[in-house]
Amino acid sequence: MPEIPTIADLLGMMGAQRDYPYVFSGAKSAAVFFCAACYGKWDAIYYYDYKIPDVTLVDTDAEKLKAMASIYPEGWKYITADAFGYAGRCLREGRKFDVVSCDPFTNLIPRVLIDDFDKFYRIANKYLVARVTYGNFFEKYNVEPTEEALAEFLTKEHKKNIKVRELNEVSTFDGGCYWAVIECGKNS
Repeated sequence: MPEIPTIADLLGMMGAQRDYPYVFSGAKSAAVFFCAACYGKWDAIYYYDYKIPDVTLVDTDAEKLKAMASIYPEGWKYITADAFGYAGRCLREGRKFDVVSCDPFTNLIPRVLIDDFDKFYRIANKYLVARVTYGNFFEKYNVEPTEEALAEFLTKEHKKNIKVRELNEVSTFDGGCYWAVIECGKNS
């Protein structure tokens, strides 16, 4: 196992990419799915940086979640579970979060945005923030990588008005890797 980073290491890796204050403004709770691969450097660190008090981290990698428990605040919850199953459980139990984040492996992006989208969307009070790549999603489903085109695709696919507030390219991986910020609940 590689060396476990510190909070300072993870904050240093963020650099100037702290561009989502509207997502976190007023947020008191968050669920961060698929977060353990890089110890939360692409997602969980933002919830720490913006001081979100009630954060639930969900991943199947128990060893890395245990390591993350030594990095992040003591009051956060660390759930070793399948993201799709846990999101479904939250939905059945009426558990909601102000912000829900999904950073799945590339092959699971269509499952998050199509097959199981409703689970993640319905447990988010304000925003669903999901990673999307060009090759494994936009190109595959013939969708232009724009807010409008993604919103149109999701609206048609899920038969409800979906608003994509932002589509921010963060790397060139898989032809382009983006964070899609989708408005949920009373925002949509």
